Amino acid sequence: MWYCPAGSSSIDGFADHSVVVTNIGDTPVAAEVALVSGEGAGLRSRSPSPAYQRGRQACDLAMQAHAGAVVDIVGGNALVSHQVVTATARRAGRVIHRWPSSGISRRVQPLAHSHNYVVLLNPFSSDVVFTATFQTETRTREPSDLERAVVPARSVRVIDVGDYVA
Repeated sequence: MWYCPAGSSSIDGFADHSVVVTNIGDTPVAAEVALVSGEGAGLRSRSPSPAYQRGRQACDLAMQAHAGAVVDIVGGNALVSHQVVTATARRAGRVIHRWPSSGISRRVQPLAHSHNYVVLLNPFSSDVVFTATFQTETRTREPSDLERAVVPARSVRVIDVGDYVA
């Protein structure tokens, strides 16, 4: 399983995203992509990928805000990456193949007049409990509404960092 971060899921959204599957073997594989949003599990699709070929699947078909993706490769070996297109740039990003037991930490440097979101994807069948801490160079904030907060099973939770760090 591969876990892809979320982006907007509407055509021409703020961060159009897609899943890129690269078949690294000499036999065809299939990529089973399940989109997950704050509304729960969404669209599922299956795309074939011929030997030694790369394919891209847009995630704008979900029509659900901030949809993330869970990708399962069937029939062989493939690499999965995530591509996000914004009004100002195209970025390729990492995806997670093994969920880290120690949690995830990210350093974000915001751009002027931009929004920074933390999107927590829970692909599992039970709820996940988390606590968020925001640190700047001058202070640390531990919002009470994000202490032992929940990401429901098979959904995402979107946090606007600007609501907590100004």
